[in-house]
Amino acid sequence: MTNDLCRSAVVALLLSSFGATAAAQGRIDKNVVYGMYSGLALLVDVYYPAKPNGFGIIYIAGSGWGTPLGYSAAPLKESPTVAMYVPSLTQAGYTVFAITHRATPGFRYPAPLEDAQRAVRFVRHNAMKYAIDPARLGAPGAPREPIW
Repeated sequence: MTNDLCRSAVVALLLSSFGATAAAQGRIDKNVVYGMYSGLALLVDVYYPAKPNGFGIIYIAGSGWGTPLGYSAAPLKESPTVAMYVPSLTQAGYTVFAITHRATPGFRYPAPLEDAQRAVRFVRHNAMKYAIDPARLGAPGAPREPIW
């Protein structure tokens, strides 16, 4: 075997071993601003499938509308449940919008609900950009994670 052929075989082997995850998920747009509140950016990560089916999912990470305070606190859109559920959704062809919303104790209810509603309006308004049908949206969540 020539060196070029050997390199091609190694590259093909590496791509095939990592290709299942890459094929299930096209790309990710991080920190897209879907709204503002008093100078605070409301952010969403958009997960694109490799083969979109035209449906959108607005993913609200389990929080019970609350989150820990602190500079090192991870945003809700980076919750472990996102990593758990989003890959299977993108593999099924759904475009997933993992949102971060205002949460207690820093904000009071109904702020998180208003942010989730704002995310729906943002996605519907930008449906053509994301190649989804604005009438075909879902909004699952996940069980609340302990914050201790």
